[in-house]
This record gives sequence, C-alpha cells and structure tokens, in this order.
Amino acid sequence: MSTTTPGGTTQTQAQPVRYAALDGLRGLASLAVLNMHVFGAFPFFYGAARTWGEKALKWWPFTLLSDGRQAVILFFCLSGFVLSLAWERENRYWVFLRRRFWRLYIPFSAAVLLALAVNRFHVPPSAGISAWGSQFWRVPLSWGQTVNTLLLVDPFRYNQVNPVFWSLTFEARLSLLFPVLFWVARRASAYSRGTWFLGAVLAAYVLDLLFPTKHLNNWADTLLYAIAFTVGIWLAGHRAQLQHLSRGWSRACLIGGLFAVGWQWDWIPGNWVIDARTSACLSALLGSILLLIWGMSGRDMGLLTSPPVRFLGRISYSLYLVHFPIAFSLLYLLWGKMPTVLLLTLMYGCVVLGAYVFWRSVERPATGRSRQIRGAPSSEAITPEAANQREGG
Repeated sequence: MSTTTPGGTTQTQAQPVRYAALDGLRGLASLAVLNMHVFGAFPFFYGAARTWGEKALKWWPFTLLSDGRQAVILFFCLSGFVLSLAWERENRYWVFLRRRFWRLYIPFSAAVLLALAVNRFHVPPSAGISAWGSQFWRVPLSWGQTVNTLLLVDPFRYNQVNPVFWSLTFEARLSLLFPVLFWVARRASAYSRGTWFLGAVLAAYVLDLLFPTKHLNNWADTLLYAIAFTVGIWLAGHRAQLQHLSRGWSRACLIGGLFAVGWQWDWIPGNWVIDARTSACLSALLGSILLLIWGMSGRDMGLLTSPPVRFLGRISYSLYLVHFPIAFSLLYLLWGKMPTVLLLTLMYGCVVLGAYVFWRSVERPATGRSRQIRGAPSSEAITPEAANQREGG
C-alpha cells in the first residue's frame, strides 16, 4: 500500500520516503547530457562555422535540453541530497562505502567493459560528422590505461573510453569525503559553513589560475563539486520546512531555477576575474538549489511526475553510463547509409532500450545488493534511502 504526502513524496511501508519530483529532475538532466552528445556529433549543430543550429542551442530555453555541463552540477546536488538520507539512516562509514561500491562502482565497471568493447571494434568515419564527434575511439587503450580507467585514477583517456566517466572520478572522491561534507552542511555553525563556502570558491579560483589543466587533474573542480554536494546535504536537512513552501514561492523557485541552470555565460571575456566557465558553474549551482527547493515543495509537479519522465529518472544512471557507446556505435556504423532523421530516431530508441536493459540486468541487482548491507541499528536513523535513485554521475 502506498500514500502520497503533502510534500509530493510517495510512501510505502517498506520504503517510507521517495521524492518523485527529484526522480524527474534527474531524468531530464540525463536527457540533457544525451542531447548534448548526440547534437555535438552533427555538423548542423557543431560544425567548423557557427551554424544557426549551434547558435540556437546557446539560447535559453534550448540550453535546458542540451547543456550537459550544467546538468552535471544538478546531478551532484541531487547526489548530496540522496546520500544524506542514507547517512541519516545508517551513519557508519564502512557500511556507507560498501553500499556506494555496489550502487556506484559495479554499474560503472560494467559500463567500462561495454565501452572498451566499442573502443576495440568501432572507428569514426573519415568525413561527415563534426570534429568533436570524430575524436573518439581512434586509439586502442593499453592495459595500463584500462586499469587506470577501472580504478578511476589519473591519467586515463576517458575520451577514448566514454566521455562521461570524468564525472565518476569526482563522485568517487566526494563519496570518500562524505562524512566531512555532511558535518559541514548539517553540524557546523552557520559561520563555519559560510567560511567553508567562501573558502572553497576562493581556493578553486586560485587553483584554476595556478594549474589551468584539464579538469581531471584540476582539484579546483573537486572543490566546486564539493560545494554542490554540500548544498544538496544542507537542503535535505531542511526538507520538512521546504515541503510547506507556498505556491508563489514555489513557482518563483521554478522560474528562477530554469533561468539560472540554462543561462549561458559565453559572452564573458576570458580576461575577466571570473571567466565564463566559473560563472556557468556558479549559475548552475544557484539554479540547482532553486530547482531542488521547488521539487521538494510538491507543487506544480505535472511534468516531473509524469510516467515518461519518472521512467527516465528511474533508469537515469544507466542512461548516463551507456548512452554514449550505444549512440556513437550506431552513428559510426550507419553514418551516410540512411537519412539523418531516421538515424537520430534509431539512436534515441536504442539508447533508451539499452539503458533499460542495463538497468534491469546490472544496476537494479547492484542496488538491491547494496540495500542488503546492514550495520548495527543507528539511533540517528530518520529517513530510509530513496529507492532506485541515481546516487552519482
């Protein structure tokens, strides 16, 4: 038997709390990442010259459907939120890490094997697709690079495996640091919390100036994503109050969140104190906060709680992990052999089907195994972990 609470959550006896709207946000964010990669392969959207298709994707609201970089910030906020619910139930570090291993790493390792198989048997077409879309899988991986990929350690050539894997590196780092982030967000004083936020932003800015390398070697990004994690943890601690947000404030959060997440900052000159990339990250963080507040209010949830969007939310981690090898295998194999519209339809259909199969065969069993891991009863247990929610990536 299940009931719906005033805050828009679903309750059952075995699974008391599940935020359906946050499932929907995760599903739409995964769709944005998929769109960014698919659109990026076609010269119409990303060619040598700036086409009107590319220009259109730079304008709001089209950015909401195609800017995967902003969506990743939302993913990290959602991960902090969901993981804090699990930590409240069982705040034992070793139990927490074992659950994360099954929930995060087992599906990831299976996705690595799929990507390595694709890397071995597919080569990009010599002409036709965009320069960005043709850079993948050109060089076979060595055994050392394969091991580095599986261990999520630098350096590994994620563009020759799966370009979404970079975010899993940060997810793993932040999972190891989660008790510290939880203390900052929920136990530290307001002054200490503010000092942490300002210090992390400043340190990230200084590191970015001193070591302007690719993001996997840049610990500045780790600090920025740690802020997103911490924000999600803090919001989870105030979920009871946020469920009673008025309709007016809820709609204001929705509108403001959509603008902040989707707004582009490419117009900022590179020599400014805060560049376009940092501005986009901070804007996405603000938008993620507002969207999570709206999602917890339980108001005007029609789109997010619709069956298609909730389905995407349920399989979102699998969709995130396997969409690239499936879509680009078809692209490289069938480019120039069928009309573009038919190819796009086939790519999207196979990606959703493949993600569902991966979810059923890999992610769901791994999630079930993670739930079987138990520690001693915790006196601070409040809310059980939301089932089938993507805790990362």
